[in-house]
Amino acid sequence: QARAGLESLQARCVARGEESDALRAQLAAERTAAEQALERARALAREIAALEGERAAVERRRRDAETRLQHEAAHEAQLEAELGRVGEQMELWAGQADELAARLDAAHDAEATAREEIRVHQARERELRDALRAADDRASRLAAQVQAREAVERGYEGFLPAVAAVMAQRARFPGVHGPLADFIASGAAPADVAAAEAFLGPLLQALVVDDLATARVLRAWFREEWTGGGSLLLLPLDAAPPAPAAAPAGLRGEREGAAWVAALLDGLVVLPEGDALADAAAARRPRVGPDGDVVDARGGVRLAERGAVGGILARREELLRLRAEHAAARAACDARLVERDELVEQLAAAEERARELGELRRTLAAELNRVEGENAAQAHRQGRLAREREEVQRVLAAARQEADTAARRHAEVLQRLEQLATSVGAADEAAQQARARLALLEARWDEARGEETELRVALARAEAELR
Repeated sequence: QARAGLESLQARCVARGEESDALRAQLAAERTAAEQALERARALAREIAALEGERAAVERRRRDAETRLQHEAAHEAQLEAELGRVGEQMELWAGQADELAARLDAAHDAEATAREEIRVHQARERELRDALRAADDRASRLAAQVQAREAVERGYEGFLPAVAAVMAQRARFPGVHGPLADFIASGAAPADVAAAEAFLGPLLQALVVDDLATARVLRAWFREEWTGGGSLLLLPLDAAPPAPAAAPAGLRGEREGAAWVAALLDGLVVLPEGDALADAAAARRPRVGPDGDVVDARGGVRLAERGAVGGILARREELLRLRAEHAAARAACDARLVERDELVEQLAAAEERARELGELRRTLAAELNRVEGENAAQAHRQGRLAREREEVQRVLAAARQEADTAARRHAEVLQRLEQLATSVGAADEAAQQARARLALLEARWDEARGEETELRVALARAEAELR
């Protein structure tokens, strides 16, 4: 009976041992599962922590990108505004440059016109100077001729020596008026002057005196003092004939000798053509032919010397002509002088205008250079701003891409965190279940191990009792 009890204990002890081995194996498996569940939970926690850190970093990157976007967008807007202002300023400078260029061209053309006007005025001034010199030379020559002829007339050259001597001492003979030639009015036709010269002949040198008393004074001088020879003709005014009926047209006397001139030329006929001797007996009027032949009122004939040079009247008419030419030459010289003075004033005005236009041209050129320089500086600034805007746009594109990437990653991290949150819950529940099972198995293991110990103690006792 004791052996049967021992065998029963041995069988129970073996069965309990097998049961303990099974529990130990199951406990080891549960412990492994629990550790795995715990490790899974820890891994999920680490991943969540990492994702939380990444989420914060991504959020910071997104915020930084958005901040850069705002900053760069503001910078881009500022650059756009600045480029707009620069463009407007460049348009303004371009407009001013065009206006200045047009004004510069106009000033250049006006200056060229003024320079051409100066050239024309200078050429004209040289012509006028030459013409004035020629006119002045001619006037001087004529003045010299007039002075020479006037000196001849004042000295009564060509007159009888006695006449010239009396006229030289005129203050001594107050009743003497002068030779008859002095009292023939000038301005007659050359043919009438030549006719009067031929007709009057020596009478042109006859002295017109107040009266016979003056004539007696001259006679006493001529006979007692004069030694130059020759003769002396006298025409006393108190013995002058009455006024004649007719005289040749254009021939007239003047002043004191007018009566004697009219009397001596009474009825004179001046033939412009034909022969004065053709009918001398029939006419009974004094006449002068075109060749200088003279027929007097009595029918006497005085033939002119062939090729004779003009006499006193012709000489005086020549003096009048020279005086007129001299006056005309002097007037022409004065007119040239006035014209030259006006031209000099015009030349000075043109030179002043050219100087002012040159100064204006230089001022406009300097202003145009300044405006073009400003425009070039603005163009350089525009290019720099455009490049800076391109760089800002590139940074903006990169910031937008960075912000988009960060936003997408943030969304991905949030989605993964949500997934992990669900997985963490499941893992925690699995770990708790594993821990609960492990606790049960450990309790059963403890209980089984206690029972096995008790059985081994009982088996040892039973074996001891059998011995």
